Amino acid sequence: EKKKAEAEKKKEGEEKKEGEEKKEEDQKEEEKKEEEKKEKNMEVDEGATEEEKEENKEEEKKEEEKKDEPMEEQSEEETEPPKVELTDEEKKLCFAPKRVSDLSAKEMSKYFASFSIPDKAEGFAEIKFEWQKDAAAKEYLRQKVLEKKRTCTIDDLTPSQWFNETLKA
Repeated sequence: EKKKAEAEKKKEGEEKKEGEEKKEEDQKEEEKKEEEKKEKNMEVDEGATEEEKEENKEEEKKEEEKKDEPMEEQSEEETEPPKVELTDEEKKLCFAPKRVSDLSAKEMSKYFASFSIPDKAEGFAEIKFEWQKDAAAKEYLRQKVLEKKRTCTIDDLTPSQWFNETLKA
């Protein structure tokens, strides 16, 4: 479903680009036509009578007024963004995954084990849990820390004294 949505977005993006290119081409063509008309008017003005000159000026004014009118609005289909629906997996998530991390991988591996939920014993007057209750939030953080322990590289890990003693024996 995600691939379909991405393909549709690509198609829409390409259609928009084509539409914009077409508009630019149309504007260039209109500008060329205007220049040609002005050149013709200049040629006519040289040998024309006063009445013909005034008629040409009136025509130019009418054309300028037409340009000032707003262009036809695009149909509703083109202007409305596509409706997006979440998949079942996305609905289960409490937080959207970030593309860019707040911490570098090195800093995360160094400090993630000390992450904790604030507690009243730490001096907080009031603690509000917006997404989940207290126990669920603690469990969520515990699961995240365990997941990081399984997947993260820990650079400053050193064996304990007990390990060194049992290794020698």
